Amino acid sequence: MNILAIQIGIGASVCLLKDGKIVLAVEEERLCRQKGFMGFPAQALAYLKTRHPRELDSLALWGIPGRDDVLHSKAEFQTRYDARLEPARKPSLAQSCKGLACRALPDEVKALIKPSLKKPSVASMVREALEGFELPEKSLRRPGHHLCHAAAAYYGLGRDHERPYLVLTLDGGGDGLCATVSIGRRGRLETVAATPTGHSVGNLYSNITHLLGFTPHEHEYKLMGMAPYVPERHTARVRDILAGYVGLDPANPMLFKRLIPESTTICNKRLARDLRRQRFDNVAGGLQRFTEELVTDWVKACMERTGIRDLLCSGGVFMNVKLNQRLSRLPEVRSIDVFPSCGDETNALGCAFLLHNEASGGGFPEFRAFTLGPAPSFDLEEAKARHAGDCTFEKLEDPHQTAAELIASGRILARVAGPMEFGARALGNRSILCDPSRLEMVERVNFLIKQRDFWMPFAPAILREDAERYLVTPPTLPPELSPYMMFTFDTTEAREEMIACLQRADRTARAQVVNREYNPGFHELLTRYKALTGRGAVMNTSYNIHGHPIAMGSMDALEILVNSSLDHVLIEDVLVGKRKA
Repeated sequence: MNILAIQIGIGASVCLLKDGKIVLAVEEERLCRQKGFMGFPAQALAYLKTRHPRELDSLALWGIPGRDDVLHSKAEFQTRYDARLEPARKPSLAQSCKGLACRALPDEVKALIKPSLKKPSVASMVREALEGFELPEKSLRRPGHHLCHAAAAYYGLGRDHERPYLVLTLDGGGDGLCATVSIGRRGRLETVAATPTGHSVGNLYSNITHLLGFTPHEHEYKLMGMAPYVPERHTARVRDILAGYVGLDPANPMLFKRLIPESTTICNKRLARDLRRQRFDNVAGGLQRFTEELVTDWVKACMERTGIRDLLCSGGVFMNVKLNQRLSRLPEVRSIDVFPSCGDETNALGCAFLLHNEASGGGFPEFRAFTLGPAPSFDLEEAKARHAGDCTFEKLEDPHQTAAELIASGRILARVAGPMEFGARALGNRSILCDPSRLEMVERVNFLIKQRDFWMPFAPAILREDAERYLVTPPTLPPELSPYMMFTFDTTEAREEMIACLQRADRTARAQVVNREYNPGFHELLTRYKALTGRGAVMNTSYNIHGHPIAMGSMDALEILVNSSLDHVLIEDVLVGKRKA
């Protein structure tokens, strides 16, 4: 059975599941080259149709998370945040008269006018995009937003199908909810608590991100990265202010409850007033401290109420890796895992998992590696033809050895190989790699291409065999630890070997632990590098120009190379260099 799932709105993406295995998953931003694209994934759907036409011909079910009113561009979304700070305006006389005139029209005339004023519905856009394919009747399914988050976590990460799991979802909101508590057991999900939209700590985080001049739903991680630089004594004031906004419901602490009259989605004016004259770094530190404390209290209450200590988490708030580290160290927790890149983009996967479970009578999909996109070779010949004048191409007999030697010699190398990663993290297949023991690499990589904010750390990719050498690993994590960069870790005395990858204030690391079975090619490269240097870690950051999406294929890889100061990119087994002027 083949299932096509489509995520519309924030994190627009598509996922094709064939007989319980993901055949292809890709985000719209990788094709339209607009970072953080919001709306309908038209190009991703068209690309999937060209790559897998036969699979779609036999399509059995397809699902669409979300509602008809989520078709908003990123510019429109930003405008909404800006408008929340503007004073309310009364309608003009002309607008009032126009409204009265419309209401006075006969019903048959209104019926002709109203559809023309509406945006196209989700259903109509999907039907148009899939025109020409014979689909069974009643094939359109639209599971709830948070049900898709929960399904991604449970069906994607649940290992013991007999054991009950506490499945937690938490974000700004979707389909009228901002948090759910579910129990996953024997292939079924049962929701036991659900918090309505408007009571969300995720909203507060996004609103404050906007107030500090960053882009909401994109730059929250920058506030999280700044927070460790702020001494705890300087965070208390902001933490106390925010504690008066949202707490837990005393009647049922598995629910969040706002403590202000305004919904947390539209409390920008109150925040601007209450946080006035607070230093920006203190705001970031206080916000992170408040978030960690509130969510930790919620998780503890959920465990106490349900008696379940094995956690699976999803939803945008759990993209906060510092929060996840804190939860992993709770003595009450027996095990914890967080679905990779668990923002709305992965709801396409959760939707597909849920429909597969229903259609198969309780079956679990096959899920392990998160490299779910195309290999870069699909447009390699076209890229070579376009850049023959600016680039040199050398086919390598042993690309892993050459890559390891370049990195060990102090070179900065982009690697574009194997299937593209899905979601927000580059996991070695669309990455920039360099020696982590050289602190100057931070400035060099920033100067050449990344242009990251000065306080933001880079991440290490560490061989699973060497993880405990560098990281303090809590026993609550799964055996493969953190293959998707969803946790930060305290580091050991061996941290100096990856000094360029540490958070400078607290010496933690947002590590990718590289397992051979998840990514054998990248694991082999690190193994060769260790044989040359004795170090089982490299510095890993995404291969993209600042403000643009991660490279998808060879064409993107060469465009980034020629428009940056990098010297080389390894595309599968072809080393590409720039011709010197």
